[in-house]
Parts: sequence; structure tokens; C-alpha cells
Amino acid sequence: LWGTPGLKPSTTYNLNGNYIWKQKYIFGLFFMHTSDFFVQTGYQSTDRLALIYKNTNWNYMQMWGANIILPFKAGNWLDSRLTLVGMQVHQRCDDFFDIPFNRRKWMFNGSLDNTFKVNKNLAFELIGSLQTPMIQGTFDIEAVYNLTAGLKWNFANDRISLSARCSDLFNSGMPDLKVRFKGQHLDMNNGFYSRAFTLHFSYRFGGYKKKEVRKVDTSRFGH
Repeated sequence: LWGTPGLKPSTTYNLNGNYIWKQKYIFGLFFMHTSDFFVQTGYQSTDRLALIYKNTNWNYMQMWGANIILPFKAGNWLDSRLTLVGMQVHQRCDDFFDIPFNRRKWMFNGSLDNTFKVNKNLAFELIGSLQTPMIQGTFDIEAVYNLTAGLKWNFANDRISLSARCSDLFNSGMPDLKVRFKGQHLDMNNGFYSRAFTLHFSYRFGGYKKKEVRKVDTSRFGH
């Protein structure tokens, strides 16, 4: 691990625009440019058997793309939201040891959030997401996917609430990383155990009433 006493602060510029259709469908465009972006990156020494990690200022890191959020319902039993993101990532560093890089990569991400209502007291949720391969400097980040399931049950006149959730059912939410760049050959198997099970129980004592939630003011949308 090498120190970086000359590390410079980064500067980020963001530009975002969103269009909301029928008060629920969202279409967006975004652009982000970070000058002097820095992150810790690995490098295999060419003159000795050593793996060096060092925070390095890149020329820049840039991302631009689009996102879409599409909510939809089916009767009173299904409430879903589909989120899609597509972007191009451009990363450049002219002063990374003896292997400068100038890399571009298209990345896509999709997630689907579903709530299934059996009745007013019982509901199930199923959430899935997928991200295509990505880059970080000289690293290639493999694709990842995640599936989460849960349920919520209210009973005893809504005084008791019981919920259970299992996150990352297939333990696939942490990506593997590798380097195949200008003679560098490195495999990183993170080996994280990311699956998690949570159980939540709550009891509302007599006299407690839920606060009324005020409706969102949509007058600015012309309605």
C-alpha cells in the first residue's frame, strides 16, 4: 500500500433533467464529469513480485446516460415499479504507473420491485435487479444480480405487525473483479456472504393511532 501525499481534491460537475408524464412515469437524462477523480487501484509491479495499491488522481471520470421509472398496477393485488438505467462510462488516467488507460464501457441496470397484496393485512414482496459488467480503472467488474423476497402480516386489529425478509437469496450481489490489461493479470474473488435474513416484530399499545399522511402537492404539474 503506497501513500499519496500529492493527492489532489476532485471536482464534480452534474447535469440532470427529468420529465414526469401523467404524474407517475419518469424519464431522465444525466451527465457527470469528475476532474482529478481518485480511487485506490491495484497494480502488479513489473520489477518484483508485488501487488501495489495506491490512490491515484485520474484525468477524469465521466458518465452520461438515461433512466426510466415505470410504475404499474394490476387491480388491487399487484403494485410494481420497473427502473431502467443505461449509461456510458469513460475513465482516463495518463499517469498510472507505466500503463496509462483510456477506457469506455456501456453499462445497463434494471430492477423490478413487486408488492403482492393478498388482503389488507397480508402482503408479499419480490425484488429483482441485474447489472451488466462495469469497469473501474484497469479492473473489469463482472455482472451481478440480486433477488430479495419478503412478507408483512398485520393482525390483532393492526396492533401486531410481523415482517420477514431474505435479501440476496442466491448470494450473487457481490461482483468478482479481474484485470486483463497491458500484461496485468489479476483475479479477485471477494467471497462475501451477502445473503441476509431479517425478522421484525412490532406491537402497538392501546390508544396509539397512526399519523395521517398528507397527500403530495401536485399542483406544480398543472393538476
